[in-house]
Amino acid sequence: MDFAEYSIKRTDGDKNLKKPLKALICFSKPTTGVVLGKLIINILKSNPDNSSIVALNMVDEDFYKNDEEINRYKSELFGELIEECEKNSIRIRTLLKVSSDFSTDILSVAKEYDCNFLLTGVGSQVIEPAIWKRYTTVFENESGSEAMGVVGSGLRSVASLLRRSPIDMGVFMDNKFTDIDNVFTPLLHKDDVSIFPYLFQIAQSPQTKVTIWDAIGVIDSDRKIQSLFQYMNKKTDNRIVLWDNEKKIEHNFITQQSLVIIGVVSWDKLIGSAISWSKILPSTLIIKEETNSL
Repeated sequence: MDFAEYSIKRTDGDKNLKKPLKALICFSKPTTGVVLGKLIINILKSNPDNSSIVALNMVDEDFYKNDEEINRYKSELFGELIEECEKNSIRIRTLLKVSSDFSTDILSVAKEYDCNFLLTGVGSQVIEPAIWKRYTTVFENESGSEAMGVVGSGLRSVASLLRRSPIDMGVFMDNKFTDIDNVFTPLLHKDDVSIFPYLFQIAQSPQTKVTIWDAIGVIDSDRKIQSLFQYMNKKTDNRIVLWDNEKKIEHNFITQQSLVIIGVVSWDKLIGSAISWSKILPSTLIIKEETNSL
Protein backbone atom coordinates (compact mmCIF):
# COMPACT_ATOMS: atom_id res chain seq x y z
CA MET A 1 0.00 0.00 0.00
CA ASP A 2 1.54 3.34 -1.01
CA PHE A 3 1.45 6.51 1.10
CA ALA A 4 -1.41 8.15 -0.77
CA GLU A 5 -3.65 5.10 -0.47
CA TYR A 6 -2.74 4.76 3.20
CA SER A 7 -3.62 8.40 3.85
CA ILE A 8 -6.92 8.46 1.96
CA LYS A 9 -8.21 5.25 3.55
CA ARG A 10 -7.82 6.72 7.01
CA THR A 11 -11.21 8.09 8.11
CA ASP A 12 -9.59 10.78 10.24
CA GLY A 13 -7.46 12.74 7.78
CA ASP A 14 -6.32 15.31 10.31
CA LYS A 15 -5.06 12.59 12.62
CA ASN A 16 -3.02 11.01 9.86
CA LEU A 17 -1.59 14.19 8.35
CA LYS A 18 -0.99 15.85 11.70
CA LYS A 19 0.60 12.94 13.52
CA PRO A 20 2.62 14.00 16.58
CA LEU A 21 6.31 14.37 15.88
CA LYS A 22 8.96 13.30 18.35
CA ALA A 23 11.87 15.08 16.77
CA LEU A 24 15.57 14.61 17.44
CA ILE A 25 17.67 17.54 16.27
CA CYS A 26 21.38 16.76 16.27
CA PHE A 27 24.30 19.05 15.60
CA SER A 28 27.95 19.67 16.47
CA LYS A 29 28.14 23.43 15.82
CA PRO A 30 26.09 25.65 18.17
CA THR A 31 25.12 27.95 15.28
CA THR A 32 23.61 24.97 13.47
CA GLY A 33 21.70 24.01 16.61
CA VAL A 34 20.13 27.46 16.83
CA VAL A 35 18.87 27.29 13.24
CA LEU A 36 17.60 23.70 13.57
CA GLY A 37 15.74 24.70 16.72
CA LYS A 38 14.06 27.57 14.92
CA LEU A 39 13.05 25.29 12.04
CA ILE A 40 11.66 22.44 14.12
CA ILE A 41 9.61 24.81 16.30
CA ASN A 42 8.05 26.25 13.14
CA ILE A 43 7.11 22.73 12.09
CA LEU A 44 5.74 21.62 15.45
CA LYS A 45 4.02 24.70 16.84
CA SER A 46 0.77 24.13 14.92
CA ASN A 47 0.39 20.69 16.53
CA PRO A 48 2.22 20.73 19.87
CA ASP A 49 0.04 18.11 21.55
CA ASN A 50 2.10 14.97 22.14
CA SER A 51 4.92 16.42 20.01
CA SER A 52 8.37 16.87 21.53
CA ILE A 53 11.98 17.76 20.79
CA VAL A 54 15.23 16.16 21.87
CA ALA A 55 18.08 18.58 21.16
CA LEU A 56 21.39 16.72 20.96
CA ASN A 57 24.73 18.53 20.78
CA MET A 58 27.44 16.08 19.68
CA VAL A 59 31.00 16.99 20.66
CA ASP A 60 34.38 15.38 20.02
CA GLU A 61 36.26 13.50 22.69
CA ASP A 62 38.62 16.45 23.17
CA PHE A 63 35.71 18.49 24.57
CA TYR A 64 36.95 18.72 28.15
CA LYS A 65 35.11 21.03 30.55
CA ASN A 66 34.29 20.90 34.22
CA ASP A 67 30.68 20.67 35.44
CA GLU A 68 30.34 24.41 35.96
CA GLU A 69 31.61 25.19 32.45
CA ILE A 70 29.35 22.54 30.92
CA ASN A 71 26.27 23.92 32.69
CA ARG A 72 27.13 27.43 31.50
CA TYR A 73 27.71 26.15 27.96
CA LYS A 74 24.37 24.31 27.90
CA SER A 75 22.53 27.31 29.32
CA GLU A 76 23.93 29.60 26.60
CA LEU A 77 23.35 27.02 23.87
CA PHE A 78 19.84 25.83 24.74
CA GLY A 79 18.40 28.78 26.66
CA GLU A 80 16.59 30.48 23.77
CA LEU A 81 15.36 27.15 22.36
CA ILE A 82 13.90 26.13 25.72
CA GLU A 83 12.19 29.51 26.06
CA GLU A 84 10.61 29.23 22.59
CA CYS A 85 9.42 25.67 23.30
CA GLU A 86 7.79 26.77 26.55
CA LYS A 87 6.11 29.65 24.71
CA ASN A 88 4.66 27.19 22.16
CA SER A 89 3.83 24.42 24.67
CA ILE A 90 6.36 22.02 23.13
CA ARG A 91 8.13 19.57 25.42
CA ILE A 92 11.93 19.58 25.09
CA ARG A 93 14.88 17.65 26.46
CA THR A 94 18.46 18.83 25.92
CA LEU A 95 21.51 16.58 25.76
CA LEU A 96 25.27 17.05 25.41
CA LYS A 97 27.09 13.92 24.29
CA VAL A 98 30.79 13.26 23.82
CA SER A 99 31.27 10.85 20.93
CA SER A 100 33.82 9.33 18.58
CA ASP A 101 31.09 7.88 16.34
CA PHE A 102 28.44 10.53 15.75
CA SER A 103 26.18 8.50 13.45
CA THR A 104 25.93 5.46 15.71
CA ASP A 105 25.35 7.53 18.84
CA ILE A 106 22.72 9.71 17.15
CA LEU A 107 20.74 6.64 16.09
CA SER A 108 21.09 5.20 19.59
CA VAL A 109 19.62 8.37 21.13
CA ALA A 110 16.78 8.38 18.58
CA LYS A 111 15.88 4.84 19.60
CA GLU A 112 16.23 5.53 23.33
CA TYR A 113 13.79 8.45 23.20
CA ASP A 114 11.42 6.84 20.69
CA CYS A 115 11.88 9.60 18.11
CA ASN A 116 10.11 9.42 14.74
CA PHE A 117 11.92 12.27 12.99
CA LEU A 118 15.65 12.92 12.85
CA LEU A 119 16.84 16.37 11.80
CA THR A 120 20.42 17.35 11.17
CA GLY A 121 21.98 20.31 9.44
CA VAL A 122 24.89 21.14 7.17
CA GLY A 123 26.16 24.27 5.50
CA SER A 124 24.88 24.81 1.98
CA GLN A 125 28.42 24.36 0.68
CA VAL A 126 28.60 20.79 2.05
CA ILE A 127 25.88 19.35 -0.16
CA GLU A 128 26.59 21.07 -3.43
CA PRO A 129 25.03 19.38 -6.46
CA ALA A 130 28.37 18.16 -7.81
CA ILE A 131 29.39 16.66 -4.45
CA TRP A 132 26.00 15.04 -3.81
CA LYS A 133 25.92 13.56 -7.31
CA ARG A 134 29.45 12.22 -6.89
CA TYR A 135 28.46 10.56 -3.63
CA THR A 136 25.27 8.94 -4.94
CA THR A 137 26.97 7.75 -8.13
CA VAL A 138 29.80 6.06 -6.28
CA PHE A 139 27.59 4.72 -3.52
CA GLU A 140 25.33 2.97 -6.02
CA ASN A 141 28.28 1.17 -7.58
CA GLU A 142 30.68 0.59 -4.70
CA SER A 143 30.52 -0.69 -1.15
CA GLY A 144 29.58 1.76 1.61
CA SER A 145 33.13 2.20 2.88
CA GLU A 146 34.52 2.85 -0.58
CA ALA A 147 31.80 5.37 -1.30
CA MET A 148 32.45 7.18 1.95
CA GLY A 149 36.11 7.53 1.06
CA VAL A 150 35.52 9.88 -1.87
CA VAL A 151 33.54 12.55 -0.01
CA GLY A 152 34.25 14.99 2.77
CA SER A 153 33.60 14.25 6.44
CA GLY A 154 30.46 16.44 6.58
CA LEU A 155 28.67 14.61 3.79
CA ARG A 156 30.09 11.30 4.97
CA SER A 157 28.32 11.65 8.31
CA VAL A 158 25.07 12.75 6.68
CA ALA A 159 25.27 9.93 4.14
CA SER A 160 25.79 7.39 6.90
CA LEU A 161 22.68 8.61 8.72
CA LEU A 162 20.59 8.65 5.53
CA ARG A 163 21.65 5.08 4.82
CA ARG A 164 21.07 3.78 8.34
CA SER A 165 18.20 5.78 9.83
CA PRO A 166 15.05 3.68 10.40
CA ILE A 167 12.92 6.82 10.89
CA ASP A 168 12.07 9.84 8.75
CA MET A 169 15.13 12.04 8.39
CA GLY A 170 15.60 15.64 7.36
CA VAL A 171 18.85 17.21 6.15
CA PHE A 172 18.73 20.97 6.45
CA MET A 173 20.97 23.26 4.41
CA ASP A 174 20.96 26.71 5.93
CA ASN A 175 21.07 29.74 3.66
CA LYS A 176 20.26 32.61 6.02
CA PHE A 177 17.05 30.97 7.25
CA THR A 178 14.63 33.30 9.04
CA ASP A 179 11.04 32.08 8.58
CA ILE A 180 8.72 29.77 6.66
CA ASP A 181 6.32 32.30 5.15
CA ASN A 182 6.86 31.05 1.59
CA VAL A 183 7.65 27.36 1.08
CA PHE A 184 8.41 25.82 -2.31
CA THR A 185 8.27 22.06 -2.97
CA PRO A 186 9.45 20.57 -6.28
CA LEU A 187 7.72 17.20 -6.74
CA LEU A 188 9.69 15.11 -9.24
CA HIS A 189 8.84 11.58 -8.13
CA LYS A 190 5.73 9.85 -6.79
CA ASP A 191 7.58 8.46 -3.76
CA ASP A 192 8.03 11.97 -2.40
CA VAL A 193 4.31 12.36 -1.75
CA SER A 194 5.44 10.99 1.62
CA ILE A 195 6.55 14.50 2.63
CA PHE A 196 2.98 15.85 2.39
CA PRO A 197 2.33 15.53 6.17
CA TYR A 198 5.18 17.98 6.80
CA LEU A 199 3.77 20.44 4.26
CA PHE A 200 0.31 20.08 5.77
CA GLN A 201 1.58 20.67 9.28
CA ILE A 202 3.58 23.76 8.31
CA ALA A 203 0.64 25.19 6.36
CA GLN A 204 -1.51 25.22 9.51
CA SER A 205 0.11 28.57 10.20
CA PRO A 206 -1.92 31.42 8.62
CA GLN A 207 1.37 33.14 7.70
CA THR A 208 2.63 30.23 5.59
CA LYS A 209 1.97 29.53 1.93
CA VAL A 210 3.20 26.29 0.32
CA THR A 211 3.62 26.06 -3.45
CA ILE A 212 4.06 22.59 -4.95
CA TRP A 213 5.65 22.34 -8.38
CA ASP A 214 4.29 19.03 -9.71
CA ALA A 215 6.77 18.83 -12.55
CA ILE A 216 5.74 15.41 -13.88
CA GLY A 217 2.01 15.33 -13.08
CA VAL A 218 2.22 13.05 -10.04
CA ILE A 219 -0.89 14.52 -8.42
CA ASP A 220 -3.13 14.55 -11.50
CA SER A 221 -2.08 11.05 -12.55
CA ASP A 222 -3.31 9.36 -9.37
CA ARG A 223 -6.86 9.83 -8.07
CA LYS A 224 -5.86 9.03 -4.49
CA ILE A 225 -3.02 11.55 -4.46
CA GLN A 226 -5.29 14.10 -6.10
CA SER A 227 -7.89 13.61 -3.37
CA LEU A 228 -5.19 13.90 -0.73
CA PHE A 229 -3.96 17.19 -2.19
CA GLN A 230 -7.50 18.58 -2.42
CA TYR A 231 -8.09 17.64 1.21
CA MET A 232 -4.90 19.44 2.30
CA ASN A 233 -5.77 22.48 0.21
CA LYS A 234 -9.22 22.70 1.77
CA LYS A 235 -8.09 22.13 5.35
CA THR A 236 -5.42 24.84 5.11
CA ASP A 237 -7.73 27.45 3.53
CA ASN A 238 -5.91 27.25 0.19
CA ARG A 239 -2.47 27.79 1.73
CA ILE A 240 -1.17 24.72 -0.15
CA VAL A 241 -1.37 25.38 -3.88
CA LEU A 242 -0.04 23.99 -7.15
CA TRP A 243 2.30 25.91 -9.40
CA ASP A 244 0.80 26.62 -12.82
CA ASN A 245 2.96 24.57 -15.20
CA GLU A 246 2.02 26.89 -18.03
CA LYS A 247 4.29 29.44 -16.40
CA LYS A 248 8.07 29.36 -16.27
CA ILE A 249 9.67 29.34 -12.84
CA GLU A 250 11.83 32.44 -12.81
CA HIS A 251 14.84 33.18 -10.61
CA ASN A 252 12.89 36.02 -9.03
CA PHE A 253 10.26 33.59 -7.71
CA ILE A 254 12.93 31.36 -6.16
CA THR A 255 14.59 34.29 -4.40
CA GLN A 256 11.23 35.18 -2.83
CA GLN A 257 10.97 31.76 -1.16
CA SER A 258 12.04 31.38 2.44
CA LEU A 259 12.38 27.59 2.42
CA VAL A 260 12.45 24.66 0.00
CA ILE A 261 11.10 21.33 1.29
CA ILE A 262 11.84 18.41 -0.99
CA GLY A 263 11.92 14.61 -0.90
CA VAL A 264 15.28 12.93 -1.30
CA VAL A 265 14.38 11.32 -4.66
CA SER A 266 13.20 14.64 -6.08
CA TRP A 267 16.36 16.28 -4.75
CA ASP A 268 18.53 13.78 -6.62
CA LYS A 269 16.62 14.53 -9.80
CA LEU A 270 16.62 18.31 -9.32
CA ILE A 271 20.34 18.70 -8.79
CA GLY A 272 21.04 16.31 -11.65
CA SER A 273 19.03 18.49 -14.02
CA ALA A 274 19.99 21.53 -16.07
CA ILE A 275 17.51 23.77 -14.23
CA SER A 276 19.39 27.00 -13.59
CA TRP A 277 17.50 28.10 -10.48
CA SER A 278 18.53 24.91 -8.65
CA LYS A 279 21.86 26.68 -8.05
CA ILE A 280 20.27 29.60 -6.16
CA LEU A 281 17.97 27.82 -3.74
CA PRO A 282 17.13 29.34 -0.35
CA SER A 283 17.45 27.28 2.82
CA THR A 284 16.48 23.72 1.93
CA LEU A 285 15.07 20.78 3.90
CA ILE A 286 15.61 17.40 2.22
CA ILE A 287 13.39 14.67 3.70
CA LYS A 288 13.96 10.94 3.41
CA GLU A 289 11.05 8.70 4.35
CA GLU A 290 11.54 6.01 6.95
CA THR A 291 12.36 2.55 5.66
CA ASN A 292 9.31 0.30 5.13
CA SER A 293 7.02 2.78 6.80
CA LEU A 294 3.76 1.54 5.24
